[in-house]
Amino acid sequence: MLLRTAAFYLALLPLTVYHGTVATLSSMLGQHRVADRAGQNWATALLRIGNIKVEVSGLENVPKENGVILIANHISNLDSLVEFVAIKDLSIRYMAKKELYRIPIFRTVIKSMNMVRVDRQAGAAGVAELKKRLANLFENGLSLAVYPEGTRSRTGEVAPFKRGPFITAHSGDATVLPITIFGAEKCWRPGDWKIKAGTVKVIIHPTLRIDHTAEDEIEDLRIRTQAVIENSFNSLKLSG
Repeated sequence: MLLRTAAFYLALLPLTVYHGTVATLSSMLGQHRVADRAGQNWATALLRIGNIKVEVSGLENVPKENGVILIANHISNLDSLVEFVAIKDLSIRYMAKKELYRIPIFRTVIKSMNMVRVDRQAGAAGVAELKKRLANLFENGLSLAVYPEGTRSRTGEVAPFKRGPFITAHSGDATVLPITIFGAEKCWRPGDWKIKAGTVKVIIHPTLRIDHTAEDEIEDLRIRTQAVIENSFNSLKLSG
């Protein structure tokens, strides 16, 4: 395990620099699918080094078009790598906290790849700016991946989903793709540095749309999405 962990961390920087450079240049040229493959190759290489396998079910539920918001539970730093590997038919981008834009090199990569900058303290002005960025993302044929728990769960359970991602989905009248990630926390536990071999299961559920007849459309979408993911996660947990 220690050798695997050392190999993972030693490979992390050069793989990130190489594939990040490819993704950055490709995105600047508008070649988003090339940038996607760079991200997928980066994630695949790291997971192979960690001897982490990804089992995917429900691929038939992935929409043929982009402009989708992917909602998944968050249990490990491996989650974004797993999503890149599991869902290759969508051009996935992520929300990035404003603090990440202060990191040299990294900020160039996330800006050029159309990651969605989010400022949680910006209030109403921030929501308007987020709506604008989301529209730009969709216009470029991209989809957004969000972890509505806000941080990695450290309890082994799915934490309550925050409203923010569903406000985002509502503002763009976007299709929501619920995704359950199970097993990643056993390979890289929150707060731990060791990388363990294992299998991560990814369940892609049927898409959800905003119910415009609901009294609180945002809350209704949040509750329905959480129920799908939480029920799936708990079923996987019970089955071992």
